[in-house]
Amino acid sequence: MEDLKLQCPRCKHKFTADDALKNHLKSQEKDIEKEVKKREAELQKKIEKKFEANKENLKSEIEVQLKDQIKDDFDKEKVTEIKKLQKQFENQRLKDEKEMMIQNKRLSQRVAEMEKQLSQKSMEIQGEVQEELLQDFLKRKFMGDKIEEIKKGAKGGDCILTINTASQKNIGQIYFESKSTKDFKEEWIDKFLKDMQNKDIGIGILVTEALPKNFESDEGFQSRHGGKILIIPFDYSLIHTIVDSIRSKIIDGVKSEVSVDIPRTMQNLYDHITGNSFQLSVRTFHQNIKKMEKLIEKEKLFMEKNIADREMRLEEMKADFRDILIGFTRQVGDALPDNLLDYDD
Repeated sequence: MEDLKLQCPRCKHKFTADDALKNHLKSQEKDIEKEVKKREAELQKKIEKKFEANKENLKSEIEVQLKDQIKDDFDKEKVTEIKKLQKQFENQRLKDEKEMMIQNKRLSQRVAEMEKQLSQKSMEIQGEVQEELLQDFLKRKFMGDKIEEIKKGAKGGDCILTINTASQKNIGQIYFESKSTKDFKEEWIDKFLKDMQNKDIGIGILVTEALPKNFESDEGFQSRHGGKILIIPFDYSLIHTIVDSIRSKIIDGVKSEVSVDIPRTMQNLYDHITGNSFQLSVRTFHQNIKKMEKLIEKEKLFMEKNIADREMRLEEMKADFRDILIGFTRQVGDALPDNLLDYDD
């Protein structure tokens, strides 16, 4: 079949229907292509716009995440730093507390030492005051006698009164020691007696603020070692009365002595026996014997108690041994040999 031919009314150009369709399809293709490109452009714009939007959102989200991460990291670092600082602070606090405790301890020890030193100094000063008051009083009341002060730090008492009369010097001596403490100590007496023996003085007076527990206030004084040592409170009237009485007895004793024509050897023996050195030595030796007797008696009591404890323990052991044998016999019968406990000494 021959193709249908068409003629353009304007240019009179003839073309077939097939050509017209092809041209029409080309025109449609171009329109479609144009439309496709247009839609592609629009789509591209939408995609780009959406991408930009997503890009911004993603950027914002990333920034937020980064900020959160940075914040978390910062917080972690901050917490770590804070913990580190807290630990350093705690260590420093403990160190400061320990240093303060040591300083307070040392300060307390120093204060205690200073208080002790001040107390000792105060007691020493009070003792020296009492010593000087006693010496000044003796010098005023017994002006004819010699008051000899024993130097501070030297072994012995405080002062020695040497009795003098108008006709005779150095008739006798009285040994003085003063104490200014809160409590009386019995060991003062033995030491005082030893000092008297070393000085060869037969009578001693202990003037003390603190008195023995058995001191009777209405007696005025207490004697020890057969009247060789007198304990009196620091009272001027008592001191004057007792010293004056002792002086009078010593002076009267010297006056009553009768010169007897005896051999020199016998005189020396008599002087030695009646002298202070021999009498005080005998008394000191006797005092040591009494102390040894007390010590031996104490050891005897200890030994007796120890032996009694051992004997009691031995009886308990015997009872336990009997119980063992009885229990064995009850369980097993009379199976033990008769010579089980026989042995050679």
